[in-house]
Parts: sequence; structure tokens; C-alpha cells
Amino acid sequence: MWYEVLERNYFLVSLYEQVPALKDVRISEVNIHDEGRVVAVNFDMPYYAEDHPRSGWN
Repeated sequence: MWYEVLERNYFLVSLYEQVPALKDVRISEVNIHDEGRVVAVNFDMPYYAEDHPRSGWN
């Protein structure tokens, strides 16, 4: 799938039992760093993760 070609995808993979396809995804931000060697894309997934991280707030 698409996420397998990403470096440092551990957090994304840990959230879902099966990472959803990039259908109905809203891209909110694209950042290019280090003279184009690093590209960061912020996006909203089409549904909530099964294993969401704890917020740390009680």
C-alpha cells in the first residue's frame, strides 16, 4: 500500500489495524524541507484510527 514507501511510517501503522487507502483524504498542508529532500504532508484520514494514542490528559 501507499504507506509502505514512506520513511518513518511507524506511528501511522501503529494507529490502524489496516491503514486506509488514500480515498476521500483531505490534504491540509505540504511542507518541503532540506532543499527538497524531505517532504511532509499533513492530511485528514477518512475515518478514526482503531488504536488512537492517549492524550495524556486525565
